[in-house]
Amino acid sequence: MGDRARPFSFIDPPPLVDGELRVVLAGTTPADPVKGYVPMYSFALTLRPTGKKIGEMRLRIGPDDALLYPGHIGYGVNEPHRGHHYAERACRLVTRIARVHGLTHLLLTCDPVNTASRRTIERLGARLLGLYDIPPEQEMYREGKRRVLCYRWEIGSTPLDPSPRTLPDARLKSPRPRHGIKPARNRSL
Repeated sequence: MGDRARPFSFIDPPPLVDGELRVVLAGTTPADPVKGYVPMYSFALTLRPTGKKIGEMRLRIGPDDALLYPGHIGYGVNEPHRGHHYAERACRLVTRIARVHGLTHLLLTCDPVNTASRRTIERLGARLLGLYDIPPEQEMYREGKRRVLCYRWEIGSTPLDPSPRTLPDARLKSPRPRHGIKPARNRSL
C-alpha cells in the first residue's frame, strides 16, 4: 500500500484581529483538479466595531508550482482605506491558518508596476525570487496580465498565537463552493 495524501479539510478559524482590523471568513473554494484550482479561503477585511468592509483577501493552500503566478495570498484594499497597512496586517493574521495546513512559507506575487503592493510584500520581509512572464495558457494572461514579481515569505512552522498544534476555536468544516482563481500548472521554482 502506498502513501495516501490526507484529504484536505478547511478549518473554521478563530477571530483574526489586529487593532481595528478584523479578517472575517467569507467563504471557501474546494480544490478543482480539472480546472487546476487549489483549496482557497476568501476573507473580508473589516473595521471594528462597525464591521464596515474595506477590502478582501484570498489564501490559497497548495504547492509552490501551482501558485507561482497567483501566489498563496491575494489582497485588495478599497481606495479610501489605503495607507494604513491593512493588507500587511491581514497577511500576518492569515499565516495562522497557513501554518495549520503545514505551510512554512508563502509565495506572494504582484504586478511589477504596483508599487504599493510591492512595498506591502517587502514590509513583510519576503525575498524576491524574480520577475516571471505569465504563460498564455494562464487565466491571469487572459485577464491581460503579462508579468509578475514573485516573492517567498518565510512564515515558520508554528502559529505565533495560539499554540502550534491547533487553533483553539478552529473547527473542520465542509467546503462551500465559491468562484476560484486558476493557479499555474507545471512550473516549479
